[in-house]
Amino acid sequence: MLDYFEPGSCEYIRNQKALEAAIQGIHKGGSIIVMGVYGKPATISAGLIQDWEIMLKGSLMYTYKDYQEAIRLFAVGQVQGKPLITHRFSLQEVNAAFNAALEREKALKVMLARG
Repeated sequence: MLDYFEPGSCEYIRNQKALEAAIQGIHKGGSIIVMGVYGKPATISAGLIQDWEIMLKGSLMYTYKDYQEAIRLFAVGQVQGKPLITHRFSLQEVNAAFNAALEREKALKVMLARG
């Protein structure tokens, strides 16, 4: 998953605030990888991208190798899953879960659980 990232690059997923923070925080000549799907157009600091010679790259799909690396990172504890889950619902609350997932500014990962 991370083998195609350049040194000093920054990653974020579908969040306007994180996008702007990445642009403001990357070093001159750095790369930002845009991953995920935006539900609406995003505003960027185009002048800063030009002045600091920032590379802005998009990526939509993941490969099998990406999933293997992500699973490995979770397994060895380098990535913690609990902070990524912003909402939890029972199967009986499936409609509420989908409504929460549609609130992209508030929901990162929505989990459905049995019982």
